[in-house]
Amino acid sequence: MSGRIVHIGDATLILGDCRDWIPTLFPVDAVISDPPYGVKARAGMGGGSKGDGGMWAGATIAGDVDVSIRDQALLLAAAPFAVIAAVRLLHPAGTQATVVWDKGEHTGAGDLRMPWKPNFDLVHIGGDGWAWHRRGSGIVKFNAVAGCVADRNDGKRFHPFEKPCSLMAHFIQRAPGKRILDPFMGSGTTGVAAVRCGAQFIGIEIEEKYFSIACRRIEDANRQKDLFVAPPASALTAEQGGLL
Repeated sequence: MSGRIVHIGDATLILGDCRDWIPTLFPVDAVISDPPYGVKARAGMGGGSKGDGGMWAGATIAGDVDVSIRDQALLLAAAPFAVIAAVRLLHPAGTQATVVWDKGEHTGAGDLRMPWKPNFDLVHIGGDGWAWHRRGSGIVKFNAVAGCVADRNDGKRFHPFEKPCSLMAHFIQRAPGKRILDPFMGSGTTGVAAVRCGAQFIGIEIEEKYFSIACRRIEDANRQKDLFVAPPASALTAEQGGLL
């Protein structure tokens, strides 16, 4: 089994194929991830030479052809999960919920002139033990641009499909335990959120380019973690509380 392991504080980062590494790990409390969607989508991000656009024009994500890798990883992890924009997803325990992530009016997610282009994603929750507070409508609102503003790469994304740290923290804070796995770590956003929430983190990434970025971001977050204090549950708005 090829790969590399880096330890940063309470985070363990693994360069390699998640299907090889997950069976070697101790049990985790939850999988919180934004896995490949299985659509082999091209990330034009609006095109042009400004903002997120030209940086990622024509990019693809390796292995993003079908959902078999994602499903294998979730099955191997055998833990409750919060997975963004996944489809055909069932947890063995049978407990399911779907939360809508409202990205806000200005998402930075490409050309939104087409009137039906969505500014939301679905987050599929599976398994038991989540710290749910049933308030509101099951909608969480985190701006896709501002949510990671402190970590922006000179105003651009580190990864073409990067999600807000605040969004990932929302689910980490409600996870059934504090040992979090992201088998599709990408540039490490879930890991940054885990550090800020005081959770243990295991991240696996197969592309060395993004693995290196994740190591740097999580190391920076670990140095600064005392500056970030997670808000108490009582401070959440009804919309942020939502179904969770």
